[in-house]
Amino acid sequence: MWTWTLSLCCVVLLAAAASHAAVDVRVLGPVGQVGTNTQFAVNIVADISDPVLGWGLDLDFDPALLRLVDPPMVGPDWTPFGGGDGDGLAGVFLPAAGGQGLSGNDVFLAGLFFESLVPGMVTLALGITPGDLNEGFALDPSGFDANVTFQDLRFTVVPEPSSGALVALGLLALVRRRGTLTR
Repeated sequence: MWTWTLSLCCVVLLAAAASHAAVDVRVLGPVGQVGTNTQFAVNIVADISDPVLGWGLDLDFDPALLRLVDPPMVGPDWTPFGGGDGDGLAGVFLPAAGGQGLSGNDVFLAGLFFESLVPGMVTLALGITPGDLNEGFALDPSGFDANVTFQDLRFTVVPEPSSGALVALGLLALVRRRGTLTR
């Protein structure tokens, strides 16, 4: 009986030691399409299963299609941390006495403002650079031991109608309306 109980305890302890916190990170922003020369906001949120003390991410996008208008705005629960790569996508949780980190659903990590430049298919892809010690999710107390999944954001930048085309459409609408009024 003792052997069976001891074996079961060892299996439970090994399973607990091998388990990882789950972190699901998403980019929220435009759905479908945005016009060229349009400014828009993007938020980075996460579902975090175990308390996190800090995080750092990379956000990849095509600079020919988008321009980052302002530096990232790290969420109010985090203290901005420059990180090593200079993109400003890093934050540290400074808990009050007795605090153990931050967890929960839809935890706001950062907000960014972009401007669309030219038509094309846009992907905002989140990631972590392997070997970069400023990126990932620092857990309390187990270190960087999280299974992180990323959900990218995809949308299309479409051309805005030229002002000449808008004037022509307006004149056409006026002529059609005038024709219905004189009948």
